[in-house]
Amino acid sequence: MTELWALPFEMAEQVLSDLALAKTNPQAQIEGLPNRTACGYELVGAVAIIPVSGPIVREHGFYGTSQDVVASSLKAALADPSVRAILFDINSPGGVVAGTKELADAIAEARTKKRCAAYANGLCASAAYWLASSTGTVYAPLTATVGSIGVIMTITNYAKFEEKLGITTVTISGGKWKTAGLGGELTDEERQYFQERINTLHRIFKADVSRHMGLTAGPDLWGEAQLLLAQPAQELGIVTDIVRDRDAAIRKLAVEVQMTREELAVQSPELVDALLAEGRLKAEAENKTNTVKAVNDAVAGALAVVKAVAGDEIASRIETTLNTLRATGMNAEQIATVAPLLAKADVHESKTVEAKSREDILAGLANAHKQPVATGPVTIHRSSAKNPLVADAERRAQEVK
Repeated sequence: MTELWALPFEMAEQVLSDLALAKTNPQAQIEGLPNRTACGYELVGAVAIIPVSGPIVREHGFYGTSQDVVASSLKAALADPSVRAILFDINSPGGVVAGTKELADAIAEARTKKRCAAYANGLCASAAYWLASSTGTVYAPLTATVGSIGVIMTITNYAKFEEKLGITTVTISGGKWKTAGLGGELTDEERQYFQERINTLHRIFKADVSRHMGLTAGPDLWGEAQLLLAQPAQELGIVTDIVRDRDAAIRKLAVEVQMTREELAVQSPELVDALLAEGRLKAEAENKTNTVKAVNDAVAGALAVVKAVAGDEIASRIETTLNTLRATGMNAEQIATVAPLLAKADVHESKTVEAKSREDILAGLANAHKQPVATGPVTIHRSSAKNPLVADAERRAQEVK
């Protein structure tokens, strides 16, 4: 098999064998690996969970997770207005190289639209980690294994098996490298030919991981196909945070999601317009309520002053008039304009009546005590004693003024 794979070396033989079995017998159940017929996403709150389990293959089949299904799920999650974040739930040893970078680039682009992260659910290696790193955020429990950032190619030599069966293969080709590796035997030149391809893909793989994860540690510490547990992986930067389990990763991602007004405007402009309109109506209603309350408070205060100065009868008359004005449909602002005029007129009348009463009282007091009492402002001399009743009457007269 000359296809290029991003798989841990120690798992490659078993994974490739299982894939070969699945192709020849699609109904076979491979123990420990899912037999998937679809791959959508689960919505937990506002977080879409996209599963990536088993070997990653190009097209949808009966084994592993296909790139096409992941891409389709990602597209659907981006289009779903109820989704604010996307979490890739990954338990995979990796998979085929072809198409992995393109899918990783699509995930990286999705990051610019909605918050993305990956959860290393046990194993997240090779091509699976390539996808995880493209989110820029990788959560993992302490026992998770991540990494294996490398590329592998296997060439099987069937010569002895064919010889045993008496099979002889004749190959006719055009092009120097067309039959390179065919039959399982490689010349030094052919080996170098394949090695250059693998080295180029490996460099692309490492560059993507470093860029997406923002790594500062040297690639020799993480980019030479090392498999790492979560703690040392976090120290190198290829794991962002250690979490207890998947639920903790979902909660953490949900808390970290903070949509700005600009992001919301890009994703759901109609929703922004509706929210702004609702806000304006609410503000107008609150302003109207506050205005009416302020006017009512002012009128009540004015009536209290009138009552204290002019008495209950005048205050009651003004209040009755104001209620009549309300019944005619006058609004609070109009009533607030009229109220001071009514109060001024009635209080003026009250003061005129009370002034006449005051003059009679003062005259009576003067006759009773045989002392003249001034009806205007009074100058009090400290040397002369004044009758308490006269002093009290003068004080009240000044207050009325």
